[in-house]
Amino acid sequence: MPQFSSDAVARFEEVLRKDPTSQVFAPLAEAYRSEQRLAEAARVASDGVQRHPEFAGGWVVYGKILKELNRPREAMEALNKAVHFAPGNLLALQLLGESHLEAKRPKEALRVFKRILFLNPQAEKARRIVEKLESLTADEYEEEIFAMTKLTPLQAPEPATVIARDGDPAPAAKDRGAAPGGALLRMLSLIDAFIVRNDLNRASQLLDETRQEFGEDNEIRQRQILLQRRRTSQLGLRTEAAEPLAPLSSREEQIRDRKIKALQLVLQRIEGLRDDLDAPLTS
Repeated sequence: MPQFSSDAVARFEEVLRKDPTSQVFAPLAEAYRSEQRLAEAARVASDGVQRHPEFAGGWVVYGKILKELNRPREAMEALNKAVHFAPGNLLALQLLGESHLEAKRPKEALRVFKRILFLNPQAEKARRIVEKLESLTADEYEEEIFAMTKLTPLQAPEPATVIARDGDPAPAAKDRGAAPGGALLRMLSLIDAFIVRNDLNRASQLLDETRQEFGEDNEIRQRQILLQRRRTSQLGLRTEAAEPLAPLSSREEQIRDRKIKALQLVLQRIEGLRDDLDAPLTS
């Protein structure tokens, strides 16, 4: 059923004909949009926001029309203006977040949906999307995973050699207990965040992946012990020493497998986000 009766549309048209500067352009453009008269809707909305550049409601309607016309970049520009003039407009934020998702900009979408949750903690749809996007945009998913480039052939790693002051080869940095590198630190930070949130299953899964990629490391072992203590504490059991871990296959094989699994996970989460966007908005 149309959102607007024919009488209401006729009244909007009459008001706008008598006063082209009226803000009634917004409901009229929305009425045209609901009837799928998108070309007329876009014309009315475009003229209206030019006359009323600070009218957030007009930019929201124009953004909705541009989204339906499959013009996402222009839609985001319109919706950004709506948010600029009305920072608390939840509909504008919702549409802006959806536009970022449609444009495959998950990190930008995550910021918008987090803002929605800040304004309305009961927004269940936004909460579900944030949970999925947080894992999708986490640091362990490097840019190369989304590049869809051909995987390189597996090769045996060459041990790193450091020259000591006396000219003889020094032990590798890992053997000397060097501080973890930037990539490993990001993984460890994410694991720590899951442990703090008591999301032990995700922490354990990521810890296994980190061990597979970076091998044995003192920081990883410490978190394995902490994770086991947390689990035994939840079960009311006495903490025992961690069981020995199974031998690892080569680091290159683990990286290759992890990329394949990550790509599969990304595709699953994108499908889940599409389902969420189709679901009705819950305030």
